Amino acid sequence: MRERLTLQYNEFKQAVKNSLIAYKEADNILKAMASYGFYSPVNSIKEVL
Repeated sequence: MRERLTLQYNEFKQAVKNSLIAYKEADNILKAMASYGFYSPVNSIKEVL
């Protein structure tokens, strides 16, 4: 069963908007989490910025 990343995805989006992390770092974290079975509604944070 895959878990949704909705909450984390929104937190990453806000962190990038507030310049706390770079979008590439957020993408790398999302990809790493996906490798552990989590699901993200987007492939890249850039899709929603």
